[in-house]
Formats: sequence, structure tokens, C-alpha cells
Amino acid sequence: MSKFRTNFDFNRISKEIYQWFPGHMAKGLKKMYENLPNVDAVIEVHDARAPFTGRNLIFRQSVVGNKPYAYVLNKADLTDLKDKDRIISKLSKDGYSPIYFTNLRDSAEKTYRKILPDITSQIESQFRFNREL
Repeated sequence: MSKFRTNFDFNRISKEIYQWFPGHMAKGLKKMYENLPNVDAVIEVHDARAPFTGRNLIFRQSVVGNKPYAYVLNKADLTDLKDKDRIISKLSKDGYSPIYFTNLRDSAEKTYRKILPDITSQIESQFRFNREL
């Protein structure tokens, strides 16, 4: 029976393999940034089971800018929401607001229906350079 590895030797990996992810992210951010003039609002969707991980911190600053914005935590039915207030507090402090917890599997859960009217309201209240709603 083989033993489990207790450490990982990063020197054995080729440079191209571990640079794939940052290059991939940079390419995606560049494409999004190029399309910003055509975007009225940004809705950022993440998994509610991991509300603080899996997000690119540069995204909020570089891509969203001052566009109307919503932070959606989907799959809320698969997580324990006892810490919901703490999650909202931390994310709000970090500049992620408004925050919505959604569950698209449950037809009785209607939080997702609030997102579009709220974003539309943000768009209407923002000064728009030569653009109509």
C-alpha cells in the first residue's frame, strides 16, 4: 500500500502549469473591462456555501467601478444560514452591497425577484452619459 504524500514540491511543476489560473483570470477581466461601456449594471453571483472565497477581489474594484451592483449568494438552501447576519455584515463592510441570498430550486423563495427591480432603481437614480434607459 502506498503512503499519502505529506508535502508538495512546487519546484517539480513547470511554470506554465501554475501560471494558467492567473493568466486565465487576467484574460477574463480584460474582456469584461472592454465590454463595460455596454453594461448598465453588474450582478455578481457566488455560491452561498462559500461566501468569502472564490471571488476575485480585483473584480469589484476594476470591473464594477461605479456601476449599479448586486451581490447574489445562490444555493442558500444548501447552507446553514444561522450566520447570515454576520456574512452580510462582513461583505457589506468589504463593499459588497446589496446582498441577496437566493435559492432557485424552491419556487416559493422569491428573493431573486427583488434583484431586477432593485438594479433598475439603481440605474434610474444614476447619472447616465448620453444613454437612455
